Amino acid sequence: MSLPRFAFFVHPLLPWHRRVMGVRRGHFPLALNRAAGIDAVGITARVTLPFVGGAAEAIIVSLPDLPARLVEEQQRALVLETHALRIAEQAGAQAIGLGSALGVVAGRGEPLRERTSLPVTTGDASTAWATARITAQLAAT
Repeated sequence: MSLPRFAFFVHPLLPWHRRVMGVRRGHFPLALNRAAGIDAVGITARVTLPFVGGAAEAIIVSLPDLPARLVEEQQRALVLETHALRIAEQAGAQAIGLGSALGVVAGRGEPLRERTSLPVTTGDASTAWATARITAQLAAT
């Protein structure tokens, strides 16, 4: 039986993060700080995460753009997110998480929800859950 699998979309915060994230080396447009095509979007890691009740596989899909470009070029951000969605679906993801600026650009995940039957989260639910758990633990002490 395979592990539950989710995809998490990430982007670099600084130009050198692209190397750390594994965005394709030697990509000529990125080397010149220009916009990369959708060919720069891809899976950069697969991680098995152990939990109390089992484990899940995280597929990390990296998009090449820095936050400023994602904010300034919202339509481009949606194109990159949509390509990442197709990659995640082909890899068998059962849910999508949008990291950092990806959770607030290009319609805050709503256009992606319209393009897939998979759940798409911007992290708000995770933050609310963690806050509730921490509050309950503090109240119990």
